[in-house]
Amino acid sequence: MNTDLQLNKFPATTRIALNLWGFVGMAGVIWVMLHIERMDRVFFSVFVLVVVVPIFGLSHYAHRLYLRTSEQANKHAVENAQLFDSTLSTFALAIDAKDKQRQGHTQRVQKYACGITEAMNLDKGHIKGIAAAALLHDIGKLAIPEYILNKRGSITREEMRKIRMHPQMGADIIANIKFPFPIADCILAHHERFDGQGYPRGLSGKDIPLGARVLAIADAFDAYISDRIESQQALDGAIASMREGSGTAFDPEIVAVWESIYRGLIVWPSSSAAGAHTEIQQATSELKILESLAQSIEGLTSVHEIFIAVRARITKSIVGCTATVERGEREGIPVVFGRNVIATIWVHRSGAPLNEDELRLVHAVAAKIAPALSNAMALEAARREATVDKLTGLANRRAFEIMSASLERQHFSIVLIDLNSFKEVNDNFGHNAGDATLIRIAAHLRAAFQDAQLVCRLGGDEFLVLSFAGVRTLRLQIRRFRQMVVWDPAHEAYRNIMFGVSCGLASIPLDSKNIEQAMQSADERMYAIKARFKHFAGRELTGKGSSRFQRR
Repeated sequence: MNTDLQLNKFPATTRIALNLWGFVGMAGVIWVMLHIERMDRVFFSVFVLVVVVPIFGLSHYAHRLYLRTSEQANKHAVENAQLFDSTLSTFALAIDAKDKQRQGHTQRVQKYACGITEAMNLDKGHIKGIAAAALLHDIGKLAIPEYILNKRGSITREEMRKIRMHPQMGADIIANIKFPFPIADCILAHHERFDGQGYPRGLSGKDIPLGARVLAIADAFDAYISDRIESQQALDGAIASMREGSGTAFDPEIVAVWESIYRGLIVWPSSSAAGAHTEIQQATSELKILESLAQSIEGLTSVHEIFIAVRARITKSIVGCTATVERGEREGIPVVFGRNVIATIWVHRSGAPLNEDELRLVHAVAAKIAPALSNAMALEAARREATVDKLTGLANRRAFEIMSASLERQHFSIVLIDLNSFKEVNDNFGHNAGDATLIRIAAHLRAAFQDAQLVCRLGGDEFLVLSFAGVRTLRLQIRRFRQMVVWDPAHEAYRNIMFGVSCGLASIPLDSKNIEQAMQSADERMYAIKARFKHFAGRELTGKGSSRFQRR
């Protein structure tokens, strides 16, 4: 049976009864001892067996149970104390990692504060509480932007305002944590001054909690020597600053205590915790890079813009490297969304390959951008489908409407193109042949008008070119396009139906004031040319029968 679990199984009334029984029994034993000479041996033996033995047995059992329970309670108390200390140390490590310029500061402040409290002969509760407050006194800095904490040179008034908020923030952070000591008060007041000129509440003298007055000296002393090279001169300067602030910034009684003990407590900033700090800072840096990247691509709907943002972030974060991001699966680090590789990041640094941390960062970047990149690709595909002719791959009428709306008050030209005898192509050779013909026309348009801002299919066998080129250049391009269509070997079969193209050119502001007038002018010119073509084609068919269309 596990006796450690038996103590609380007895009801309270039973435990009281057992205690009373024990007292009565002991009283009986004492009475018997006083009258033992007048008792017979039988009565005495019965009395011992019935009363004395059970009492001593129960007392022994209760004593053992008490010892075991006490040991268990002490063990739990030690474990809780160790957990409490380790938790505070972890907080301190995180605080120091945030403020890169003062690594190890919290541990040194704790050591100095404990030295002062011990020299002042404070009770263990005060010492323990001030030690805990020392580790957490800068916890409010976790809420201050890192660029302010680590800024070199002077800071702005607004930045100073934010820094001065950290005592209040620290007190707020731990306000709901039930510490066995008044830690929050010490954290809130550790930047108060003895003369009342401190912050955040302007307390003075003994109104400032004792722990805060101790922390003020420990904090200021470490801040002074942390900015200087280890030397006796630095120590002398630090203690001189303490004396100078005695009675104004600091409690003079505590300054006197510190001056008497500081030489045996000094710890110069070192790299003793460099490994842990480095790991934390690397992780923090990686998170900040990813956060910055997420912010930079937030709202971007262009795949190209996302690629630019990713390249910029990687080259800024990894010294001396070049980076490219391309669609699809290639050599490099894949950007995977679902089961598909949608892009690849390639990073190179001449002379030194990327280390493990840098590779991990690039993989993290790839994972971070995957959803946004996939959305951008899907959106571009949707836009392309909405503004691209599916058959030819050219822009469609919707794309032309969007572009023309953005060209108000600009000078440009449009060319309207209509195929001649295209109905006969479909009727005589089938719609598959007609589709193939439209695809070839689109290719010839791209080749002939390479510098055009837009080449689109308006619908059916009508096409449009929008260009900033001059009129003379466009006329040469129109002539070249017509020749490409007529001389295309694939159109040899269409010679009997007099297949060709008619083009109408109009410019703004030479011919028209706006896009509507330009479209009308180009349309009229295109149909005039088409009419001449039909007249010429009819004459050719009448005079020469099946002779080939004359090339010009």
